[in-house]
Amino acid sequence: MAFFPRRRWIRTLKGNRNCQLSGLGLALALTLTLTLPRAAEGARRPPDWTALADLVGRQLAAANVPAAALVVVEGRQVPVLRAFGEATPQTPFRVGSITKTFTALAALTTAHEKGVPLDTPLRQLIAPELWRNRYATDAPVRLGQLLELAAGFRDLDRAEWDSASPIARRDAFRLAPASHVTLWQPGLASSYSNLIPAYTAQTVEALTGKPFATVLAREVLAPLGMPGATLEPRSDLPGGYKADGATPIPYWHMAYPAFGALNVSTDEFAEFLLRLVNDDLPAPIAKARDARGVALYEANATSAAQAGLRIGYGVGMYSEIRQGRVFFGHGGDADGYRSRYAVLPEAERAYYLVINVDNPGLLTRLSNQIERMLTHGLPKIRAERVPLDEEARGALLAAYGRTYYPATRRFAGAEWHNCQAGTAELYLHQDRLTWRNAAGRKIRLTHSGDGLFRRSNDPVPTLAFVERLGKRYLLGELGNWRRLEPGQDCRGRLIAAAE
Repeated sequence: MAFFPRRRWIRTLKGNRNCQLSGLGLALALTLTLTLPRAAEGARRPPDWTALADLVGRQLAAANVPAAALVVVEGRQVPVLRAFGEATPQTPFRVGSITKTFTALAALTTAHEKGVPLDTPLRQLIAPELWRNRYATDAPVRLGQLLELAAGFRDLDRAEWDSASPIARRDAFRLAPASHVTLWQPGLASSYSNLIPAYTAQTVEALTGKPFATVLAREVLAPLGMPGATLEPRSDLPGGYKADGATPIPYWHMAYPAFGALNVSTDEFAEFLLRLVNDDLPAPIAKARDARGVALYEANATSAAQAGLRIGYGVGMYSEIRQGRVFFGHGGDADGYRSRYAVLPEAERAYYLVINVDNPGLLTRLSNQIERMLTHGLPKIRAERVPLDEEARGALLAAYGRTYYPATRRFAGAEWHNCQAGTAELYLHQDRLTWRNAAGRKIRLTHSGDGLFRRSNDPVPTLAFVERLGKRYLLGELGNWRRLEPGQDCRGRLIAAAE
């Protein structure tokens, strides 16, 4: 879920998530199979972190990556803190959208210290002329929704992506004011946006009377063991490159640094991971987390979270089902830098990987290998299934079946509506509800009770059916969808009236 570089803002994430292995990638995958401990041996010996780091180093060299770094945390140990190529553990890298983790923590901590509840309407905190909420009467934008990217806004406008010179936030807000409009109800669902952190930073400044960068550094970064981390350029950055590892990419002065401009060294990021894995957060952050009521990585402000779905986008970090487990963390893309960190709480393990080339396929392959090792030796998860008789299956079909339209869309024009984005069908096949998208892909859903479902291989519920403002939605790992009701068109209007 990394953000898009300004010159590639129209691309979708599909290419990054479904990269095909090249001949080199296949060879490296075979090397991994031969080098790393097999799953069957998990009970007999611990993970070989040195072998993993060596393997990553060989792949980085083969891909001509000038500088990179890998951190692995296990409990209170750091078995891997390795810099590659031109880097040292003190070399800073741009971590892109990982910045959102710390931006959200700054807002969470500041709000708690100032006694401002997370359900406070945003219009009470910052100038309401900075945005327009089409759903203000029924669904105001609230502070907590900013932290979970659930405020109803799409991603940046092209003018904001293309902004490449230092610019004040107030001036950046003027680049595309017409696009700063909620396109779906705030609080409905998380939809990835690089605009929302700009409002988060604006709110922190309003609550403290200090520049956001100052609050971030003093209240979050330094207490987390990252005193050298900064949103400002650092002279010792190794530079970012295209996928060839040779063609430089100019430094990107982002319109809103709060979404992705953080520069941090590997040794300092390791300190953050240690604190996160061991729940050793500074007191102000821990108290703010406790007041929120759930773990930092758990969603809390969306309709799906209120229906009981705990995975999603939490305080600047999101969940992903990988290797049959639930990982929590964030990815980043900063025009020549690619990064990812992830935590596996059940194993008290975590990792951080960063490369200074724009090669998402390489980052994905390496992340898969690292995450496979992080799950090494763990027992297989067997998720429970709620048995359903014929009557219960019929009731599920009546309650949830039918045609669905997208309810959110990351890159959408101001006049976008879900009518324009294709459909999907939910129907009963044998004993399971089955999801079929516009491309014909079918996914069988397993009922987990109380309107929650999971895909067959998911270890926990990953989908929730909810009702919001009189409409029914499916939210979660399949995306965010609204059901087409009988007698209505996809805008919710009566068909007879529409004609």
